Amino acid sequence: MSAAPSLREMRDGSHAGVAAKWWRPVGFLLVIAGCVGFATVADDLRHKGELFGVGGILTAGLALLADGSNRSILRGLAPRWVAVGIGIGGVVGALLDAVPKGVSSGAMLGVLCAIILPRLSR
Repeated sequence: MSAAPSLREMRDGSHAGVAAKWWRPVGFLLVIAGCVGFATVADDLRHKGELFGVGGILTAGLALLADGSNRSILRGLAPRWVAVGIGIGGVVGALLDAVPKGVSSGAMLGVLCAIILPRLSR
């Protein structure tokens, strides 16, 4: 009979093995999509909305990949929230027809959550 996972194991995803670490493959796919987007959609770099939208996808993928690493600079942070903030900001920005403002404000909100939320759960 196995013991119930601790809150830290549930937050880190280490209690469920590889299946719980969804952010690595999703981050990899977002990085690939961002690179393809820069090669096709935002190739002329004239339209701010395209540039911020594709850049947000690439940044969200990099944040998810960084969340899976064990770098000492990332200890105490949750970069996953940066990707969530960029995603929410991108959707809101697209709905309001202001993608640069949406992605930027979502990224700022995600950075704040990445810094504050891990400290609250200690």
